[in-house]
Amino acid sequence: MTTERGWGTGPMILVVGAAAVLVLAGMREVQALIGPVFLALTLVLTARPLSGWLQGKGLPRWAATVLTLLVLYAILVAMLVVIGMSALQLANRLPQYSSAFSSLINDGLRHLDQWGVKAPDLREAIAGLDMGAVIGFAQSVVSGLASGTTLVLFVLLAVAFLTMDTASLSHRTAALRRARPHLTAALADFGWRVRTYWLYSAIFGVILAVGDFIALTIIGVPLALSWALLAFICNFVPNVGFVLALIPPTLMALLDQGPGAAIAVMVSYMLISFVVQTLMLPRFMGDAVGLNTTTTFMSLVFWTLIVGALGALLAIPMTLFFKAVLIDSTPNLRWLSVFLSGEKEAVDLVTSDPDDLGQPEPAGSG
Repeated sequence: MTTERGWGTGPMILVVGAAAVLVLAGMREVQALIGPVFLALTLVLTARPLSGWLQGKGLPRWAATVLTLLVLYAILVAMLVVIGMSALQLANRLPQYSSAFSSLINDGLRHLDQWGVKAPDLREAIAGLDMGAVIGFAQSVVSGLASGTTLVLFVLLAVAFLTMDTASLSHRTAALRRARPHLTAALADFGWRVRTYWLYSAIFGVILAVGDFIALTIIGVPLALSWALLAFICNFVPNVGFVLALIPPTLMALLDQGPGAAIAVMVSYMLISFVVQTLMLPRFMGDAVGLNTTTTFMSLVFWTLIVGALGALLAIPMTLFFKAVLIDSTPNLRWLSVFLSGEKEAVDLVTSDPDDLGQPEPAGSG
């Protein structure tokens, strides 16, 4: 028979929950700082093996650090240029579909009447809808995406400082390991998981985007490059990313060519997503993330509320970080991982040594 050490489970959960509410409320107040800094941190951790590889080839540490920073900057700037160009093209194209959208709505209402469906409330709502205002709002959102200069500069500066500071990370890790071995192991595991997540998500996001671009080009959907870029970005959003990437090009195809093209877009996206995300990605990434489906979905909702739009992209990395710091680094709390982890990792935890879950050895076991 085993006994729990310290507080009982119930009081401990209440105390931890109360502290979490205070911490998260503070995080929400400074979300404009936390999101960009954490994004920069994960990017630097992902690129860190490149610096070690360059040093292994004989480059001095400062030169390897500078080259790693330049590679990160090149990737970020290229992404920003493509996003900016795509956003401007979309903003210029949207006004052309105002009349087409109105016609589409009217045709839909006419078909409802033919089928005997009466929708007076829907008609009234549509009658009061100002399509110019809708287009203007969409353009303002797109323009905002293209002109987030302050956020971009902040991320670039954070990447530079963090790259310089992590150049001597091995020495700090050795000191931390002596003082806090559990925390060091948890942070090392977080670094590996987030690096694997970013790299494989990016690689397969490119494959997904290329496939979508080819399909959209064949179908003849306008702004195929913009929608392919959207598919790449949405690949980092867990659970609902596919839907977010599918809706805009489907609507564009519907407005530009009609229902046949919209159906072709949906079928193409579903086939490409099934091949890339269901058949290919799990074979390479495996269970590296270590979170179950419910946890990833709730992470998406939770971190979007706390950090804002960046929270959707950072949902899995932020969950992995707090899991490492608050749960994996504390033996008495590791049992909580059973509720957050995927099936394989949960089984490993259950079959591991009792001390790993914060439980003492059974009497007489030693």
